[in-house]
Amino acid sequence: MAMTFGDMQTFVRAQADADTTDAPPGLLQVHARIAYNDILARKNSWDHLEVKYTLTTVAGQNTYALSSLTGGADMDRVYSITSQTPILRRLAPMTRSDADLTFGVTAQQSSTPIAYVLSNQSIILYPTPSGVQTLNVLGFRANAVWPNGDGSIPDLPDEFHDAIAWYMLSGYYLSQEDQGMSGMYLQEYNQLVERYLNGISNTRQLPRPMILGGSMALQRPLMERVKGMLE
Repeated sequence: MAMTFGDMQTFVRAQADADTTDAPPGLLQVHARIAYNDILARKNSWDHLEVKYTLTTVAGQNTYALSSLTGGADMDRVYSITSQTPILRRLAPMTRSDADLTFGVTAQQSSTPIAYVLSNQSIILYPTPSGVQTLNVLGFRANAVWPNGDGSIPDLPDEFHDAIAWYMLSGYYLSQEDQGMSGMYLQEYNQLVERYLNGISNTRQLPRPMILGGSMALQRPLMERVKGMLE
């Protein structure tokens, strides 16, 4: 069951027999934010953060900010870009240096981009599109800033909300210089987080980049395949 920041504050004060003077919102907010960021940092790819946005190309433009994608301005990481026309095609991810060597520093224009580079929170398409085309962009959005009010809910699966409350309780006791109680609740927090993370790993298939070109990836290096598309 989801818990709001207000619910967590109520729990901490009830468990510690404290009031708003002993456990002020500002103090508990810091502990909540620390736990929230710690949990997010323990996993590279969270299922609930996966998104599918679209990129509509402009003739003569090859650089597009992640924040400009249609569907959301919160894209944080990209792991796949595909085009639907003229055929379904996965664009090849490349480094900037490889792309410049293959396509030229001033990339020539083509009706269909076949590769992309991620640089400075932007997508750079190669060759530069010569017309309008819609591309599908798969990746992970940035997590929401939290907490930001008593009614705000952590941008995490519900099972982690209880763990955050335990960490807040640990932080409260640490502020009271009760290291014994603080350590006990901190241990409970870590055990809950690890248990939930192991549960996710065992029951869900985590999203991951597909092998570019399927079985072709085992036959020819990336640069050879890209050059083949240009010919």
